[in-house]
Amino acid sequence: MDILAINGSPRKNGVTNLMLEHFMKGAAEAGATTELIQLADEKIHHCTGEFHCWFQKPGVCLWDGRQGDTMARIREIFSRADKVVFGTPIYVDGMTGLMKTMFDRFLPNVHPHIELDKNGDIRHPLRVGRPGKKMVLVSCSGFPEPETFSALVKHFERIVKNMRADLAGRLLRPSGGALHTPGRISEETRNAVLAAIVRAGKEFVEQGRVSPETEKAVSVNYMPVDKKLFAQGFNAMVESAFKAAAAS
Repeated sequence: MDILAINGSPRKNGVTNLMLEHFMKGAAEAGATTELIQLADEKIHHCTGEFHCWFQKPGVCLWDGRQGDTMARIREIFSRADKVVFGTPIYVDGMTGLMKTMFDRFLPNVHPHIELDKNGDIRHPLRVGRPGKKMVLVSCSGFPEPETFSALVKHFERIVKNMRADLAGRLLRPSGGALHTPGRISEETRNAVLAAIVRAGKEFVEQGRVSPETEKAVSVNYMPVDKKLFAQGFNAMVESAFKAAAAS
């Protein structure tokens, strides 16, 4: 397997999955083998902090295999992947709980000792895998401001450093719901964004990273820049959803 994609959205057919599907399509067209993990289909117990994976049974989580927990399998697949794509919508200015719980359960992959990395920062040495794994962040938000992603991007930058990896792309889609909602944007605009995501997948395979030009094309502003106008349109959509729910 060349590329592993992990969808952290609880909605398996949402915008995040749409973006991942197009990214993986581009990767496959460039000759990569791919695999997609839907965290919504997995059973991952939250980390309970006993440090069992460090001191009682190094490299093995207390919850591995218990009560149907599937995290050991995810860690094993992750360790074999050359490149990994993480997809998450914005939840409370960050990643979903599903994805955060998964990252917490990666603790067995590092040693309890600490060392200084090449930048002089304190890190845990890797127990599993090798440094230099390439990663891409894929995310969408219902809000139009690019700043919506700032906390998530910063968090991922730190996670990638901890994993001794390389953050090779950031595909951030403000007003992502418009990609799934007919009529909110033109088909030409929608197709252009999706084509840019496909191109990002190809670049990741062929060049080892996503170009700044492609990142910009994925994030292109296609909604009103006037926040009051956006709020009016968004609230009208919410009212329509209320009416549809009441009629059902």
